[in-house]
Amino acid sequence: MGAEHGLCRRGICFTMKKPSDETKNTAALLAAAAVCGLLLLFSKQARAGVSDALTVCGTVILPSLFPLLILSSFAASFPCPRRLHRLCAAPLRRLFGLSPGCLLPLLLGLTCGYPLAAKTARTAREQGLITEEDARRLTLYFTCPGLPFAVTAAGAGCFGSAAVGWTLFASCALADLAAAILFHLTRKKKRAARPPASPAFPEAPPLSPAASFSGGLAAAVERATGAALSVCAWICGFSAFSGALSALFRGKADPLLSLTAEVTTAVRRAAAIKNPPLAAGCLSFGGICVFCQLLPEIGAARAGAARFLAIRLLCAGFAFAAEHALLRLLPVTVPTGTRLGGLYLSANSVAGSVALLFLCAVFMAETARQEKGGAPKGDLTSRWLESQVVSRES
Repeated sequence: MGAEHGLCRRGICFTMKKPSDETKNTAALLAAAAVCGLLLLFSKQARAGVSDALTVCGTVILPSLFPLLILSSFAASFPCPRRLHRLCAAPLRRLFGLSPGCLLPLLLGLTCGYPLAAKTARTAREQGLITEEDARRLTLYFTCPGLPFAVTAAGAGCFGSAAVGWTLFASCALADLAAAILFHLTRKKKRAARPPASPAFPEAPPLSPAASFSGGLAAAVERATGAALSVCAWICGFSAFSGALSALFRGKADPLLSLTAEVTTAVRRAAAIKNPPLAAGCLSFGGICVFCQLLPEIGAARAGAARFLAIRLLCAGFAFAAEHALLRLLPVTVPTGTRLGGLYLSANSVAGSVALLFLCAVFMAETARQEKGGAPKGDLTSRWLESQVVSRES
């Protein structure tokens, strides 16, 4: 039995039953069975989706992300200097309502990728370095695609231009910062007193420089490997599910699925139509795949799944507008390409094919005569016209 919550008003009592753990487990098993049945029913489409996802991971994601994941993880293994904390304390408090301990999660969320702000905020909250409100705001407003993915994977990999990737990263970062500032300036203050500042980061252990650098590098490679494999696994899983859903709805849901299910597919679709603002909006939203990855952190921060999705949609609109403005203000060109069709050696009909072959034979024979020096001056067309004029005069 689930827990009961009663609400009485003017003699009328309403009782709501909260779902129990057994009910949740049953629903999860039914959902998993439904997804497995869908994948088995449309196994061909799911296999094609996984094949495409592996191609993207092998040609775009891993070559562009893995080296930068190692460097970002290595940089994140060292705490920020105390002087930098003191320097950024006032801007963090006045612009975002955050304590100084939020500097590292904020920087990681903006520069390194989607889950790092929320995961680092959860770790800092469990260690007592930031407050629960800090962790909630970091999870809601600083879920950025990051510099490696935006510049190398989306920009250089999909659009063929690193400059476009820089504008995509800037638009997504500006959208998150604008949403956080807007919330802080317009929110209703429940209490006039400021919340107490979180404690400072603890002192780093006294290790020798060689041991700290070597240990940090080894741990960074391990973390980067796990993160890259996790990203590829999520991409493959959602690509298989999207392929099965597309087959179920007979392709009618393809535009919606490609733009909302998984961010890599969304950016590729935007790049196919040469639309960087659409790619910026999709990058800022993140997709259902990123939302599922962040569900544990959203629950730990008590941010609310519905609120998280609403704020991500708002940030997607901000990023769309910011990318439009950046492309107008900055001298950035979006590469375009022309796709040529195949080469056909036959015409649409038998008569046309025979005529085409006859003209090719005449052209080859005339070329051979000119090379031997036996042909008079002038090309074949001019000599034919001259012969027609002479025949008419005679």
